[in-house]
Amino acid sequence: RDVTRYVVADVDRRFRATTTVVMMQDPSVDVSMDLLRLGAREVLPADLSPSQLVAKLEPVFDLARDRHGVSAEEAPALRRRVIAVVSPKGGTGKTTIATNLAVGLARRLPKQVLLLDLDLQFGDCASALGLKPEHSLFDAIQATNHERSALKVFLAPHDSGLVVLPPPEDIGVADSIDNDDLKSTVSALAEEFPFVVIDTGAGIDSATLVAMQLATDLLFVTTTDVPAILAIRRQIEVLDQVGFTSQRRSLVLNRSNAKVGLSPDDVESSIGMEIK
Repeated sequence: RDVTRYVVADVDRRFRATTTVVMMQDPSVDVSMDLLRLGAREVLPADLSPSQLVAKLEPVFDLARDRHGVSAEEAPALRRRVIAVVSPKGGTGKTTIATNLAVGLARRLPKQVLLLDLDLQFGDCASALGLKPEHSLFDAIQATNHERSALKVFLAPHDSGLVVLPPPEDIGVADSIDNDDLKSTVSALAEEFPFVVIDTGAGIDSATLVAMQLATDLLFVTTTDVPAILAIRRQIEVLDQVGFTSQRRSLVLNRSNAKVGLSPDDVESSIGMEIK
């Protein structure tokens, strides 16, 4: 391991345009993080099949081509966006909207979109996408406190080109997350990805406030029923009162063809926003 550490660090120091991939038997998270800090771009288990190895190396090579094949002057500038998908009531389809938005963006911009699940108690973005992540937001927060560059180790890839970071499965662990640590981690992730889509919990809990504070865009999701519309109108009033007014705001009306509730025109009139 010491020899590997020396070689990785030396290559990164002397040959900055070289992409280093390490393969080893059963690499632990601690060992992987150590090698990533020293300059490795990926750490892979040695027992991968050829097809698995190709699948793992393709995104590494894509990133290397992007990094070294285009100069900073030639590269098109992507305006970074942090999109918080919010709704004060459950059952509006907020998670469905967030996951579909993230997948749609990732299909156009593979490996440049992160879906962050900040519904810390009942988040299910990963299961909605058929993923079983090995790591969670709690692991990423622990890493941020030591070495921000290792964050991508904890992200679960999706076939669309999207990566996902779920909340901890243990609600007790989720409740122990410090707001300052959460804010630092979300900020670090936003620096790594041009697009971050955040699914939030119902209402306005502390994690949702962090998401709103760091967001460039707020995507409000409602349905046509009167309680949901009244709740989202109240949520917008609260945000105005606390000064969350700089973000771009959009309104999504889910199940707009429902036979009950208000018409889209009445929804717009009641909330005071145009449906996108």
